[in-house]
Amino acid sequence: MLVPEGPKDAAALHGLGFLVVAMLGTNIAVKFARVFAGCHVVIVPDRDVGGEDGAQLTAARLASVAASVRVATHPGELKETHGDGVREVLARKDGETILRQAIADAIEWQPTTEGMVPDDRVEIVLSTDEAVVNEEAIQALVKDDKLYQRAGRLVHVVTNLNRDHDGIDRPDDAPRILPLPLSALRERMTCVARFVTAEESEDGERETKPAHPPKWCYEAVAARVRT
Repeated sequence: MLVPEGPKDAAALHGLGFLVVAMLGTNIAVKFARVFAGCHVVIVPDRDVGGEDGAQLTAARLASVAASVRVATHPGELKETHGDGVREVLARKDGETILRQAIADAIEWQPTTEGMVPDDRVEIVLSTDEAVVNEEAIQALVKDDKLYQRAGRLVHVVTNLNRDHDGIDRPDDAPRILPLPLSALRERMTCVARFVTAEESEDGERETKPAHPPKWCYEAVAARVRT
């Protein structure tokens, strides 16, 4: 049984003679896992970060009930968003052959938690309530023990940057306190929080997709510190 993203990709696979169940989004909710009891499942995600992360989540949810779970990978570039799906692969030259081979080569899913550090970052759902999102980001940054505030500005401690001749004689590796650039603030925000967008699927389930901290958020966080 194949499990692609969306009914259109499912219809395309059905037209090739496969038994198919469509995901309404990037993953299957836990409550639907029992539908796949005893089935040999091949998940066919889109070739983007959200799709492949969702495939791993779906595989983990099905592993305890399905007879087997494998994950297929389309050939080509892994994109941040809008990666190729079943229909895009079929549109290529020899697309059906490529797709069938990718399904045949699907790899059996295995848990990958061994040796991994649990992701304990807070989840921040992006919305138009900017004040709420910004406050959640600020609270998350409290966990960053390498971030400081001085004179109403975010600062960090750096070393090996003593090449400037400011009239003070310091060792090359002496620590210095410098303002935190916006680009560094954005990066640090991703270390303490997982930013996601959320949409409601047709069956009423909330589906989340990874997102970058938006400019309006990290700029507001930096400005709020100075006020």
